[in-house]
Amino acid sequence: MQNVMNGRQSNKSLMRAITRMSRWIDTRRPRHLTPEQRASIREHPEYVEAARRLDEQAETCIYDPKRALRQKVRKEFDCKQANIDIDRQLSGAAIDDEEAKNVLRTDSMQPEQIDLLEKLLTWPTSHSLEAEWRRRNAAVAAISQCCCHLEGGPLRGRRKRPAPSNEPDEEHMAMEGRTTKIASISPKISKEQLLLENAGNYIRKAKKTRRCFQCYGNNLLSVHHRTHKYSEYKSTLRHFQEKHLEDRRCHMCNEDLLHEMHLRRHAEDVHRLTTEHNYYTKEESVSDIDTD
Repeated sequence: MQNVMNGRQSNKSLMRAITRMSRWIDTRRPRHLTPEQRASIREHPEYVEAARRLDEQAETCIYDPKRALRQKVRKEFDCKQANIDIDRQLSGAAIDDEEAKNVLRTDSMQPEQIDLLEKLLTWPTSHSLEAEWRRRNAAVAAISQCCCHLEGGPLRGRRKRPAPSNEPDEEHMAMEGRTTKIASISPKISKEQLLLENAGNYIRKAKKTRRCFQCYGNNLLSVHHRTHKYSEYKSTLRHFQEKHLEDRRCHMCNEDLLHEMHLRRHAEDVHRLTTEHNYYTKEESVSDIDTD
């Protein structure tokens, strides 16, 4: 109005902004179509034609000739193969046509192997016992063609050997010398006592013993086990930690021990067997005294 009274042109951009603001604020202004209006649009000829063209384009994009042909071939194969499998079950043989045999030939299989599979992969076609016997005999005959050994017991193996005894090993035999068989029992007992005495003296004098004092003091073990000598001190220590840490009595000293730490302390102080992890740092320069 002011522009009209003053003879000036109206500010169209300002008026448009003001009216647009008022329309946005007005709650009575329609913002969405009603269901009836949307239904009328879907029935409009132009809308129907546009929807049809859109569906055609979507089908054209989704359709793949290669995929459709592959699905068709697979479907035909499933129907055909089902009939072939049924015919094979009725005939009783899994390999009864040349096509299956050609497939096996392509895998570099010999005729004997193909015949073997043909006789083994069969189904029973009759409820009679004679038919089952014939089917079994045919399979056995096919197997015999591929087997180079006749039926019978196992081949002769090695001859029976005597069980190992508690006789002294090579170390003891070297000490005793190459002698003939012992004629009486008394010399054998005296030699065993000599072995035990030498082993006991070694355990008492060696700085780093290679014999186990627990095994030596156990009278239930054989002389061979009681006097066994390991190749190095670490082997004796490993044997003691694996076998004797749960013992609560020293078999050599006949002394009762209260717990594991008491056993470890006794082994270190009396028998010079250090079970600590840093045993190798103690007296490495001391040589082992071997009296055997």
